[in-house]
Amino acid sequence: MAQAAVPDYLGSDFADCPPGHRYTLYGPFWEPRSGWSRVTNVDAGALSHDFAKIAQCAVEQGVALRTRQKALVMNLSSSVEAVFARSVAPFATGTGIEHPLENGMAFLNPYGLPYLPGASVKGVLRRAAQELACDRNADCWGTETAWTLEAIEHLFGKEPAPGEDDASRGALTFWDVIPDCTRLGVDIMNPHHGSYYRGESSPHDSENPIPIYFLTVPEGSGFAFFVQCDDRRLGDARLDWRSLLREAFAHAFAWLGFGAKTAVGYGAMEEDERARTAFLNGLRDSKKKARLAAMTEEERRIEPLLATLANERAAGTLAPSSRVASERVELLREALDWDSDMLRRQAAQAIQENVRALPWSKKAKAERQADMDRLRQPRVLPD
Repeated sequence: MAQAAVPDYLGSDFADCPPGHRYTLYGPFWEPRSGWSRVTNVDAGALSHDFAKIAQCAVEQGVALRTRQKALVMNLSSSVEAVFARSVAPFATGTGIEHPLENGMAFLNPYGLPYLPGASVKGVLRRAAQELACDRNADCWGTETAWTLEAIEHLFGKEPAPGEDDASRGALTFWDVIPDCTRLGVDIMNPHHGSYYRGESSPHDSENPIPIYFLTVPEGSGFAFFVQCDDRRLGDARLDWRSLLREAFAHAFAWLGFGAKTAVGYGAMEEDERARTAFLNGLRDSKKKARLAAMTEEERRIEPLLATLANERAAGTLAPSSRVASERVELLREALDWDSDMLRRQAAQAIQENVRALPWSKKAKAERQADMDRLRQPRVLPD
């Protein structure tokens, strides 16, 4: 029976053990019911049972890691490009890592969650950029591109020439990608001519193939790619690096794929516009909250008036009975009592912008204009 390779004081209940800790044999891997006697004869049903569902605590940990990445992007939005995708085929990563099942899986330690290393993302996108740059005049990809070999060196770095050490770092930094999934899948490779590959016989149709199992991230999983650019490393090169990156990602999604076994269809993805829109909306809301938090109470009273004007103007609902008409009167009355002359002028400017879009009524024009004149004048405080 498999034993957890952990100290006794941690107990024996590892029901919530992340899949990576099981797969790397820190936790129990095969269920006792599988009846395995050799690693190569492990029961696929037991393997699927162990990994079909990721424990809830591990799922929450993945959510927390992705949320942390997005929070960092919100603080670095001027230098980070975000691309969101959804897999349309199973995704495999780290199959070359040594493991008793002969096929490894890349897990992010110490969390035990599957991930795509940033170095792998860089390799795929560099290949995509090279294909676009080298064939830009042949039109073999059915699209025009701005990629050039010089742009590749600036963004991805310069690879050393044979026998030389003239490599340089590029301006782009690629973050690790943590798939959004609640379960893992189990696929197989089925070598039909094992004895032939071992040099024991010629290939024939009466062999008994032994399936080789490996883990995958199932199709339909979400992937968030974040790429950071250090403008200082671009030097004098005038590159629209965001546009170039989006071209490279589109090419990679259409022709290359990410992770392992892409030649047989694994790692195929398509851009997820819904996830991107949700992220951009969250980014705007976050910036708005940060801006409001830095404002004074008076400035926070001015902000909604401008927002209401923009919304009603876009919706075509500006009218004497609309919200903006009542909000500007309320702001005018409050601002007359403010002590700061600068804030009073800001309020007057916001109200005047509203008046240009929706003039005062004839009945109230004289009174409102008198209040506006008072609002623009410096306030004389009593001694």
